[in-house]
Amino acid sequence: MALMTGTAYWAAIKTPNTKYDAMWTIDVVPHDPSVLEDLRERGFRIKAMRDGQEAIVIRRRCVSVKGNKNKEPKLVDAHKNPIDVQVGNGSNVVVQYSEYAGTNTFGPYKGLDLRAVQVLDLVEYGGADGDEFEDFDPESEL
Repeated sequence: MALMTGTAYWAAIKTPNTKYDAMWTIDVVPHDPSVLEDLRERGFRIKAMRDGQEAIVIRRRCVSVKGNKNKEPKLVDAHKNPIDVQVGNGSNVVVQYSEYAGTNTFGPYKGLDLRAVQVLDLVEYGGADGDEFEDFDPESEL
């Protein structure tokens, strides 16, 4: 397995992204630009970000192509303690992944399988709508 240090974007680690196929995913802008160049040269797709940066998408399906449930990636803090947080854009992370490749009816494919994420510097994900509300007591004055 390999490690990549970088800046996280669009992370869905504890709660899978279900927009298309349910999967855990993270976009990583590596701190070392040569990492992206190496991946590009070896045929991995690089994602263009809106701000002009480039990232690599690392993901794991919740259910394998064969229908088996995949193990959730680990999420730990800088001291390797398990954490249950939403990783916000701009967080400094180390991502553990493994490469895979194969062929299907559409031809050859390759990707990076998300194994674990270590959060070195967390940028908290913005709260959901309504988080700013306080408990309401109907007997109090507004």
